[in-house]
Amino acid sequence: TTLCRVGDAEWLVGGHKRGGTAFAARYHALDLEVEELSVPPVRAVIAGVGDSDSEQGLLGGAEGAVLWYERGELALEILPTRFDIASVAMDRAGGAWVAGASQMAYRNPTEGRARWESAWVDEREVTPFVSLFAQSGRLVAMTAEAHILEGIAVKPGV
Repeated sequence: TTLCRVGDAEWLVGGHKRGGTAFAARYHALDLEVEELSVPPVRAVIAGVGDSDSEQGLLGGAEGAVLWYERGELALEILPTRFDIASVAMDRAGGAWVAGASQMAYRNPTEGRARWESAWVDEREVTPFVSLFAQSGRLVAMTAEAHILEGIAVKPGV
């Protein structure tokens, strides 16, 4: 369901297997090689984003499962409030965003060790956010029903 570039010749791939479990891999383009990655026991990896300049990437999936890629290293991170992730984005400040139905979370890179925190919750918005755009202290999100949410940073780095 997702493919994102995280290096000159390296890509992250995410989706699900026929058996109904999540799938993630690194694709090494020059070697034409797919290296399957260990993923949590969730239904699927749904969304991904990568930045080949910083060699960072993010895969988001069901039940709040996040795979954070940075310079060849992959780490599993679980959101504090678990929800099915439908879209992801990264900003130039090193932060990352994930969103689903009713919720959004932000990966704050500025407090020593990066951590996920709730950024927005509205239980009335039951349609998942399917597209995110993050840049220069601004986030624009769109649901599958074309509802638009726009946010502007109220503190530096967010």
